[in-house]
Parts: sequence; C-alpha cells; structure tokens
Amino acid sequence: MADPRTDRLARLLVGYSLELREGQVVRLDGSDAAVPLLAALYRAALDAGAHPYALISLEGLAETLIEEGSDAQLEHVSPLALPELEAARPLIWKPMACAARLAA
Repeated sequence: MADPRTDRLARLLVGYSLELREGQVVRLDGSDAAVPLLAALYRAALDAGAHPYALISLEGLAETLIEEGSDAQLEHVSPLALPELEAARPLIWKPMACAARLAA
C-alpha cells in the first residue's frame, strides 16, 4: 500500500514544482531505493497527462563508477542517452551520485 505522504509529495512535485502539462515527456531517474517515490511520481505524471519514462538503476553502480572509473569514463555521456536527455524536459534524477562525485 502506498504511503499517502509519498503520493502528496509526488503530486506537489508534478503539479507545482514542475508544472507538468499534457503531452510533456518527463524522465524519472532513481535507484531501487527510490521505487516508492518513483512509482508515485509516475502515477502523478500520468494523472497530469504527461508521458513519464522511468529509468531505475541498481544501488551502488554510480558509486562504483566514481571510485573505479577513469576520468574519461566519468566524463563520458553515452550517445544513446543524449537524445533522451534532450527530449525529456523536465528530468527528475538521483542527485546523490552527482553530490558524491563533487565531494571526491
């Protein structure tokens, strides 16, 4: 059963913060730990008439890249991801991976 606080937060993010409208594409990025919020955001985006797209990663992959990847690997953006990043505005993503990289 969904937590009503998570549903309220999702509706607030979609309706107020992002002002999602019918036909907009939104990409939802997060880890498996964020599944309850991502699911609520997905439902709220559907209710707004938007086209949500979820990309869920496994916990620890970003940290492994940061700890073990070369500078070239850290700076690389997949050519497969570029069209997605350009088409999906707004983008809700997991900011902790970026914060960990900046702190390193």
